[in-house]
Amino acid sequence: MLFSPLGSSREFKTVVEQNQGRERKAGIGGLVGSAGAYLLAGLVKRLPRTCLIVTSNEERADSLFFDLNLYLEEKKIYLFQT
Repeated sequence: MLFSPLGSSREFKTVVEQNQGRERKAGIGGLVGSAGAYLLAGLVKRLPRTCLIVTSNEERADSLFFDLNLYLEEKKIYLFQT
């Protein structure tokens, strides 16, 4: 139910289709707060494979890890720091 509004978005459907094809990558910007984690969680729920998410810094990785765990309780989320 949480992801219903996202699933009906034409833009989100386009991103899902791009990631199901050969290209399997998308650049998305302009999202604030936990909106990025919400979008990524929606993608993870719809894509039939493991997803790798790379962030620009450790603080962003920690924040995204926390948010994704809230949205994807049933999925395994791992954080690998360097």
